[in-house]
Amino acid sequence: MIDAFAESIAKQFSKKIKEALQEGVDAMKLILPKGLVQSARGLNQEQKYKHLRVQTLPVL
Repeated sequence: MIDAFAESIAKQFSKKIKEALQEGVDAMKLILPKGLVQSARGLNQEQKYKHLRVQTLPVL
């Protein structure tokens, strides 16, 4: 019974991790050609977990 519960939790975390990684890959695909500030604005509209703030982005 404990093994089934642990397996269920592991599957949930695995799914969330995969979604977050895919979101990161999609973000990089936008950032590289468009630049960080413009991409951050677009990503914030679709992003599920964490929002980028243009005010706190480092100036390069």
